Amino acid sequence: MATAVTQYVVYAVERDKASSLAAVNGSLTGRSWDDATIIWTVLLVCLPLAALLARPLTIGEMGDDLYTGLGANPGRTKTAAVLLSIALSAGTVSVAGPIAFISLTAPQIAKRLTRSTGPQLAVSTLLGALLLVAADLAAQQLPLFDDLPVGIYTMAVGGAYIGYLLVREWRRQPA
Repeated sequence: MATAVTQYVVYAVERDKASSLAAVNGSLTGRSWDDATIIWTVLLVCLPLAALLARPLTIGEMGDDLYTGLGANPGRTKTAAVLLSIALSAGTVSVAGPIAFISLTAPQIAKRLTRSTGPQLAVSTLLGALLLVAADLAAQQLPLFDDLPVGIYTMAVGGAYIGYLLVREWRRQPA
């Protein structure tokens, strides 16, 4: 959240150099259908692989010993999940830049909404898209923060939500 405030102050003071700030925080301004084609291509390749990983990741939450006992290889599953995450992130960052906190906030909200174990890949994906669209809408429509990069909005909201989760967990701990 502090970074979002700092970036906003820099943006407000240096509006003429705002394009360099948008590159650092991520922006959807000026994106075209060619950019959408890149995203759809990445999704068409990666989403089926993510669907294949959903069940092994759910089983993996029970621990490596149980996972190995079921005849699976936890290292291979974790490596595949990391590589898939990198591919999805690379595709989106190549188009929009590094938009902060979407990948941290959406899964946490999805887990609380569904109240089930395991990674909620489909719900997380939809919530991530919804958060990004809401942040972009705010970036376009809020007159107070004219043309602020979408990454600053996601940083502020995501930081506040993760902070809330941390405080809530801290209060649950026995004294």
